[in-house]
Amino acid sequence: MFTKKSIIIMSVIIGVLLIFIIFIAGLLLWRNFSAPGTEVKTPPAANIEGTSTTSTTTAKQATQNLIEETKKLNAGNDAGKIAQIITVTRTDKKGSSTQEQAVLVAPNSNPIAVDSGEVLTRDGSAKAEENTRAGDANAILQSCGVDPAKLPASTIRLSVSPTAITPAQFSVRPGQAISLAITADGSLEIFSFADPALSAVRAGVQAGETCVLVFNAPAKTGEYVYFSSFLNHRAGGSVGKMIVK
Repeated sequence: MFTKKSIIIMSVIIGVLLIFIIFIAGLLLWRNFSAPGTEVKTPPAANIEGTSTTSTTTAKQATQNLIEETKKLNAGNDAGKIAQIITVTRTDKKGSSTQEQAVLVAPNSNPIAVDSGEVLTRDGSAKAEENTRAGDANAILQSCGVDPAKLPASTIRLSVSPTAITPAQFSVRPGQAISLAITADGSLEIFSFADPALSAVRAGVQAGETCVLVFNAPAKTGEYVYFSSFLNHRAGGSVGKMIVK
C-alpha cells in the first residue's frame, strides 16, 4: 500500500510534470504564431458598394475622368444628348476677367471648369458653394427630368425610396468633382446631407424622376450622411453615407 507520504510525493511529481507539459505546449504555440511569415494578418477591407474611386485614384484623376466622359458624350451623334461644353467667364477679386472652358453633365447642372476641376456657379463666374442655403445664387443646382442613360459612366447613381437608399454608401476623394444622380423610387423624395458643409447639395425628386447634382466633395475626410428628409423616410431607413477618404 502507498503511504501518505508517498502519495504526497507522487502528487507533487505529477503536478510538476503537468506544469512542464503545459509550459512546453504554450511555448510551441507562441513560436508558431509569432514566427516570421506565419503571423495571421487581417484581410484587406472589401470594396464599398457604390465606390466611385479606387484606392489609387486621386481626386484630380477622378475629376478629369468625369470631364472627359462628358466631352465624349457631347461629341456623340445622339440627337438627345444632354452633355455640353461651354465657355465661362471667371472674375477674380480684383475684377479681372478670364475665359475658361467648362462642361455641363446635364442641362441646368453646375459647370465643371476643365482646367481646375472646380464646380462653378450657374454663370461660371465663381466657384459654387456647397455650404450655403439651397436656392442661393451660389448654391448647387438641381437638374431634374434627366435620362440617367445619357449621363457619364462615372456618375454615382442613387435609388431613393421611403425605406432605403441604394447603394447605402459610396466613396470619393477630397475635392473631387462629383456627378450624383438621384432617382426617386415610388414616391416624392427630398435628398439632403446632414452635414452643414453640404447644406446646398439638395434635391426634391418626383416619383420615378431622376435629378442630378454636381458638386465638389468636401476637403475634409470623413463620413457624410445623406438621407430623404421627406416625411419620416429617414427614420424608415432612407439613409446612407458618402465616405471622403
